[in-house]
Amino acid sequence: MSIVKICIYYNKLFGDLMLDVHEIVSRKREFSIALVFSVLLNIALHYALDVIHFPLFVDKAGLLIIGYSFGPVAALISAIITSLFLSITDVWYIFRSINFILVALLWGFGLVLSRVKNNDRYLIVAWIISPFASIISELAVFTAVMYYPFKSDTLPYVKPLNLFVLQGIDTAVSFIVGLFILFMLGVKDFRKRTSLKALTKKQKALLFVFLVLLGGGTAFLSYAYEKALVPYLPKPDGWVFVNVRMDFVWAPMGVRGSNNYYYPETRFNSSDPGYQVWFGLYWVQGKFGLYGDTYDQNEIFAFSIFDQNTWLSLYGLKTPKTTVHNITGVAWGEFKGYKALFMNGSYNSQSDVPPYEDVVLIGFFIVFYMEKYDRTVIIYACAVDRYYSIMEPILWDFAMSVELP
Repeated sequence: MSIVKICIYYNKLFGDLMLDVHEIVSRKREFSIALVFSVLLNIALHYALDVIHFPLFVDKAGLLIIGYSFGPVAALISAIITSLFLSITDVWYIFRSINFILVALLWGFGLVLSRVKNNDRYLIVAWIISPFASIISELAVFTAVMYYPFKSDTLPYVKPLNLFVLQGIDTAVSFIVGLFILFMLGVKDFRKRTSLKALTKKQKALLFVFLVLLGGGTAFLSYAYEKALVPYLPKPDGWVFVNVRMDFVWAPMGVRGSNNYYYPETRFNSSDPGYQVWFGLYWVQGKFGLYGDTYDQNEIFAFSIFDQNTWLSLYGLKTPKTTVHNITGVAWGEFKGYKALFMNGSYNSQSDVPPYEDVVLIGFFIVFYMEKYDRTVIIYACAVDRYYSIMEPILWDFAMSVELP
């Protein structure tokens, strides 16, 4: 390609991008409507699929729609706003927004290049690349914020359909869903910029109302389901209580859910029995670890191993390592009317206080499944070996004081 052709090509590309910006500025009303529609669509799909425990969210479909109408800058704005809304119920989306941003730019520039080069293959290439960009960005953010998850000590607990892989699939499916919606709105040729005129004003108003109700309603249900245990849990004095969404923490497993955990105010004092003490309940979407009269101990261990590693990394230890030290007892029983697995054992881990000494955490699990919510509950409790005899009765009192919805 000659220098003249290169200059002409980049001039056309820059001109098309400037046209996109001009469209945003000159058509503020249409842009605002398209922006609200794309964000509402992303949010509605995200929470609706979360409520039914579907493995994907398909919450990037709106990025393609606004990217078609107003270009990559508009898609970028939609991606940022969508991520901020999602971070209200899952704070990790503040970091994970890079995934949405990359996809928005890839699809947006794919549409621009398709127009400039008058060839749809550029959009197809953007679609093919975007799932891999999602996988890489999710893994890069996880590693930067926490630790590298695919280590020899954690590989036995990693699932093939982990969050990183699922995000790639999610991105590919989101594109197809966005494409389908654009076709329904009358788009036949992605090499041209055409108005979306398939819907009347009344139909658009009804669609907005539907998306608001769907997005708001399912967001409320998703939030309520994640907090369902909180009102039934004890609130002991001198203990810190936290409820947090765990999807990103459990990314190597590709599992969703939340953690309701306690720690004593003295957990950072190595001379106190509360040192490194945990008590909590994992509230996991779906059934894990229990299969009739059998159990999968790796699935049960995985939740706390990834949780502990993440906690340690956030407290400054970038090479966390938590492994099973010993299993001292396993028995089936009943807990609050549910068939439950009781496990006693210990982990090798580290302290979250510099110099991050090696510790042995002794404790127990109580695992059962609540069909009403389609949730696995894992009650966990532990203390360092030298203080466990002091803390054990306190931790069991906590466990037995838990009520269930």
